[in-house]
Amino acid sequence: MKSDGQQVSRNAKWAIAQTIISACVLFFLYRFLLKELGAAKLGLWSLILASTSLARLGELGFSNATLRFVGKYVGAGKPRDAAEVLETALLTISLPFMLLVAVATPLIGYVLPWFVPAQHMAEALVIVPWAMLALWLGVTGGLVQSAIDGCGRMDQRNMVSIATNILYLALTLLLAPMFGLKGVAIAQAVQAGTSLFIMWWLAKAHLSPLPYVPWRWRKNRFVEIASFAVTMQAGSIAGMFVEPLTKAFISRFGGLEFLAYYEMANQVITRARSVLVSGFQAIIPQFAIAKDHSIHRELFLQSQKKTVDMGIPFMTLVMIGFPVLSQIWIGRSEPAFIASGQIIGMTWLLVTLLMPAYFFLVGTGRGFPVAIAQTFTLIGNALLGWLGGHLNNQIGPIIAAGISLLIGNIFMYIISLRSLFPRDGPDRVPVWIGARTLVSGGICLAAIGLNLLMIQYTDRLWENIFILSILAISVALFAFSNQKRLIKA
Repeated sequence: MKSDGQQVSRNAKWAIAQTIISACVLFFLYRFLLKELGAAKLGLWSLILASTSLARLGELGFSNATLRFVGKYVGAGKPRDAAEVLETALLTISLPFMLLVAVATPLIGYVLPWFVPAQHMAEALVIVPWAMLALWLGVTGGLVQSAIDGCGRMDQRNMVSIATNILYLALTLLLAPMFGLKGVAIAQAVQAGTSLFIMWWLAKAHLSPLPYVPWRWRKNRFVEIASFAVTMQAGSIAGMFVEPLTKAFISRFGGLEFLAYYEMANQVITRARSVLVSGFQAIIPQFAIAKDHSIHRELFLQSQKKTVDMGIPFMTLVMIGFPVLSQIWIGRSEPAFIASGQIIGMTWLLVTLLMPAYFFLVGTGRGFPVAIAQTFTLIGNALLGWLGGHLNNQIGPIIAAGISLLIGNIFMYIISLRSLFPRDGPDRVPVWIGARTLVSGGICLAAIGLNLLMIQYTDRLWENIFILSILAISVALFAFSNQKRLIKA
């Protein structure tokens, strides 16, 4: 059995490997779809996925609850209890969710005409059932994946993700030329089904009391996980509407082609950020196991230090790479792709710095502040998105989504600080948090601004690569050399 430190390191390494390979798969997949189907159909596919994801409301927050309680019982050396949690979660969610998908599939057809041009509606209606099937398989697999994460084996989950992403790419290359977007949807459904099968096999290997087919439903386990899940789901309901609403505004005000480039930029940022998130998520079960408040503070500060030291430079490197990526991926310098990437990247850079608050709240079972934060995000997105679309039909909804996301995460961060460092307590928020953030952020923002300024005067790939290389080396040198010398924690 590996030590906790060795396993966390292994998890982080496989998270990085998974992100890199997934990014490569994404690069080839979207480049192929752009050439094979065109930007408008790629935007349509993005909108359909966002629309069908609303059916995740039927998941009821049980994935987070499964992660928390499986991690709790595995840490306490109670594999039978952990197995009962997973079985109960699967039986509670999977069968009712199947009925929800069956009901929701035709209803989506009534909503799409508001955001999909008439000439694309026929194809949209063809791919919705396949997208919904993939969603059901994905939700069911997500519960099993949460159990594997709770066992501390995120490395195995990432291995499965790598293999199934490659399978998805291969099937898309085969089926898209024959069936168009329907082929892409079929490929995704096969990917989700394969992932579910392998994940269940892995879960049974770690939780030996699990049967081959889940059939045991425990009332006491349901009450235990449902009490936590319902609170989390209140926020999840709001959170699930955010992305579809953002994409709906972009489609309505900016068109499907702009939505395609937004989706590509969003995927780049999301895949890159998952390098950080996947490594840090291992801390959630540690919050759940630890009972002492001082340990919670230590875990929070360790996580905060890593997000500042690693998160700011890493996200900066991703953002300054967009001009080069645009020319390689799309074949030209595409303003919609670059602008979307900078706005989304800046938003998630700031959110990444606030990420320890979310881990603390989820790990300690405080779902109510998370629910309130996600509700703030949804309300802000609805109001600001509509306003932003009228002020600037393309960029406005993206900026609105970023502002709304920040509002919710700042709220969670304030709640976490007040809990960990109460005003009447002996402990105070360390000064180094603000100092490190300001210095790192200032230098990296300067690199981003300089990059955006310089690309206005260049249009050749080799010139953009040269600019990227200089700025990337500068940011890397600061991150790994000067930062510790400039500021002492």
